[in-house]
Amino acid sequence: MHKTLWKTVEGKGNENVEIQGVDPVITRILEQKGITDVEEIQEFLSAKPKKTYDPFLMKDLAQACDLIEKVYNNRGHILIYGDYDVDGITSTTLLMDFFQGFYNNTSYHIPNRQEEGYGLNLETLKELVKTRKPELLISVDCGITALEEVDFLKEQGVEVIITDHHTPGEELPKSLVINPKRKDCDYPFKELSGCGVAFKLTQGIQRRLQLGKKILNQNLDLVALATVADVVPLRDENRTLLKYGLQRINERRRLGLKVLLEEIRLGDKKITPGHIGFMIGPHFNAGGRVAEARTGVELLMTRDQNRAREIARHLARCNEERQEIQQVGLERCLTEIEEKYSEDDFLIVDLPGLHEGVIGIIAGRIKEIYYRPVLVLTNSEDPEVYKGSGRSIEGFDLYYEMSGFKDLFQKFGGHPAACGLSLEKGNIPRLRQELNKRAKELKEENPELFLKKIKIYAKLEEEKLHKGFIDTIHQMEPYGMGNEKPLFLLENLRVPAKGKQRLGKEKTHLKLKGRVPGGKQELEAIGFNMVEQYFEELQSPDALDVVFFPEMNVWKGRESVQLLIQDLRSREEE
Repeated sequence: MHKTLWKTVEGKGNENVEIQGVDPVITRILEQKGITDVEEIQEFLSAKPKKTYDPFLMKDLAQACDLIEKVYNNRGHILIYGDYDVDGITSTTLLMDFFQGFYNNTSYHIPNRQEEGYGLNLETLKELVKTRKPELLISVDCGITALEEVDFLKEQGVEVIITDHHTPGEELPKSLVINPKRKDCDYPFKELSGCGVAFKLTQGIQRRLQLGKKILNQNLDLVALATVADVVPLRDENRTLLKYGLQRINERRRLGLKVLLEEIRLGDKKITPGHIGFMIGPHFNAGGRVAEARTGVELLMTRDQNRAREIARHLARCNEERQEIQQVGLERCLTEIEEKYSEDDFLIVDLPGLHEGVIGIIAGRIKEIYYRPVLVLTNSEDPEVYKGSGRSIEGFDLYYEMSGFKDLFQKFGGHPAACGLSLEKGNIPRLRQELNKRAKELKEENPELFLKKIKIYAKLEEEKLHKGFIDTIHQMEPYGMGNEKPLFLLENLRVPAKGKQRLGKEKTHLKLKGRVPGGKQELEAIGFNMVEQYFEELQSPDALDVVFFPEMNVWKGRESVQLLIQDLRSREEE
């Protein structure tokens, strides 16, 4: 049954911190996350956090404000050039909303994924320069590698500001570049989303032009969407932006977002990062994957109820289509892996005819199934050029490892957990050979690298499992990348024969009921989509160790403790 490595999270500082009103288990968990002193803990748990930084600490931001002020005074046209994912859509909307609050000579462009690809496209820029005649182009969530494209714009007399959060290459574009990951940037927090970087630019402009703060606060919902959907760490300044952004989302002030929430049956729900990551974000992404991403910007900007409803329904249909395309592509890739590459340590699947818009999602699903770094490639319009998307596991820096083979790529960019690239089809065999060789070397150095791990923050006794304790756990929300849910261990849960059930329409969910020896309450645990993995192997009766996250379940007005199962282990396996 047990195929996952259970690891107890070690502390990083003073675990003896005591704060009035804060459960010691909470302070211990935060200590294990590296949050150790009283002020840090209070800031982390605060409903109104204050951690943010002066935007002018970011390299080139002051000069960018100077340039924008100059264009503003000249009444010149400002063109926003975005990306087709949630981060790019929200970043574009944020700058358009911001500028339209005091300046109306602006427009935007979101590229078509299939026709133009990621980032600044030279042919598109030629057309935009000719038709829109911008005095200034501002990129959002892209542009850090656009050396040739920026040179072209400068030759045409167009000023350029690059705002991005992706890892820069050895050479920066010859323009103003606002990116906290620049080696020469002293901004204290490096992990903002692309929309977060754009927001810092608007903070600087707001100060420079002495605009009211409302023009900033009204766009925090966009920053929250991007922060979760782009899977940046929910720590430090991101946590502040997300908390206030979630408040804004739950006030339902943005018409288009409100209508979308109603369309996807979240109209009456309190929106959480989980809703953004698994429901809201995919609907915006679906527009860019199977149709046009600019409809997402239009939805977020519209003030027309009927148009909002029309676009929301369109995005829902796109998401359904995306799911179908994704499932077909995933099944093709899994068949290819089982037939050819099941023993590889770095999985590279190259198949013609996959939908380019879903290869990143497919790579992520394969990574979860096999727990290995994955690259999924498919042909472009040129059958000899393949485009690819990669996803990686903890401890395998995909950007660093693949950067060693840049000579094979036509385009390449990304970060430790994900990347995108294009290369000639003939280079794929060498890339597969080299990356497998490198993965094998790392596996030999660390045999646990390709073993999926579950972090356990504390062992809980049965008496801790009550509403009061579970309410304190919520103080550490919002959870997500960089602030994962703390998982707990409950030992020796005795489950009788009648204490295991299959649940759900397809009977795929596992439900357990049992007690620990000497316990005062019957405990209920549920594992979503865990029947196939565990049901037949459970003995009757069985004594289990359970890794879980505790929640309160409400059914017909009655509240009860429920353990959300992450993993199980029979006591006899010890």
